[in-house]
Amino acid sequence: MKQGIKRAKLNQFEHRLSGDNTIKDLNIKEIQNNLSKEDKNTLNKIIDKLGTINSIKLIKILENGLTSKEQKEIHDLFKEKLSEDEIISLNDILGRFID
Repeated sequence: MKQGIKRAKLNQFEHRLSGDNTIKDLNIKEIQNNLSKEDKNTLNKIIDKLGTINSIKLIKILENGLTSKEQKEIHDLFKEKLSEDEIISLNDILGRFID
């Protein structure tokens, strides 16, 4: 991926989960029902990489919408555990469901 596009997508991820724009409504069921098989496979790989405890914690947080603090926690977790390419993939998938 070209550096300029990669940087723009990473900046978009930063903005999306910065906590400045609180994600109030996140309908997990709706997202699951609208994902392609390829997207589901990508998300499963990312969830596996986060590990069981982090995945359970993430699901628990997502069930009730996200506060600013929780968005920051998720942001930090993703930055710690995922590669830039994985973050971009996640951002591209979730970007269809989150403004």
